[in-house]
Amino acid sequence: MSQGVKSATASGIAFSYLLCAAISLVALIICIFTVTSRAKEKAARNAKASEAQASAEVAAETTEGQPAEHHYAGAYVAPAASLFKQAQEQSIGGIMDDQPYSCLDSDDITHVVREFIRLNVSSLPVVNGDGRLVGFVSDGDVMKSIATYESRTVSTGTGSTMVVFDDETVASKVQALSGKKVMDIATRKVVAATPDQHVGEVARILAKKQFKKLPVVDGDGRLVGVIRRKSVMEHAFDALFPKDDR
Repeated sequence: MSQGVKSATASGIAFSYLLCAAISLVALIICIFTVTSRAKEKAARNAKASEAQASAEVAAETTEGQPAEHHYAGAYVAPAASLFKQAQEQSIGGIMDDQPYSCLDSDDITHVVREFIRLNVSSLPVVNGDGRLVGFVSDGDVMKSIATYESRTVSTGTGSTMVVFDDETVASKVQALSGKKVMDIATRKVVAATPDQHVGEVARILAKKQFKKLPVVDGDGRLVGVIRRKSVMEHAFDALFPKDDR
C-alpha cells in the first residue's frame, strides 16, 4: 500500500472518530437538557401542589370558634357538615309557630271537627282554662271513634258466607259523638317540646314518633307554640342552601 493511501485511510478513520464523538456529545447535551427541563417541570408541579395544599389548610382554619369560610368564584361557601350541625344545635324557639291553634278541654267533638275544617288542620292541642296543655286530638282520633263497625255474617245459599257491615252503626256513632267532649277521645299523655330544645333533638322525636307536629310548652306547661316537621325541614334546607345562593 502506498504512503498516500495509508495517509488517506488514517485521515478517514480519524474523521469517523471525530464525527462519532461529536454526535455523542450532541446526544449527551440533548439528554442533559431534557432531564433538566423535566426536573424543572416536576418542581413547578410540586410547588403548585404545595401552594394549593397550603391554601386549603389556611381555608380550613377557624377564627374565633367559627367555621372557616371558603370562597369559590367570589361566592361564600361554608362546610355543609358545619352548617348542618349549627342548624341542629339551634333552639326551636326561633322556628316554631308562636301563635298556635288550639281547642279547649270543654269543647265538644263536633265543634273541634268544625275547627279542623275551618282551619284546614288535622290536629289540635287541647288546653284548659289556664292555657295549660292537657291533651292532643287529631282527625285520626275522630275516625277511631266511628270506625268500629259492627258486622254480621250472611249465608249466600251456596255454602259460602259473606260479612256485611252495618252502616247504621256508623251513623249512630257519629250521632253519639255530638254529645261528647273532646277529652273523651283526645290523647292525654302528650309528647311536648320546650322552646329551648335543639332542632336536632326535636327532629328525632318527630321522626321516631312519626308526628307531623309537636306542641311546645313553657316551664309551667302552658302552650306557647307548635313545631312542625315542615318548619324543621325548611330550617335545615335554608342552613345548607341559603336563599341568596339559590
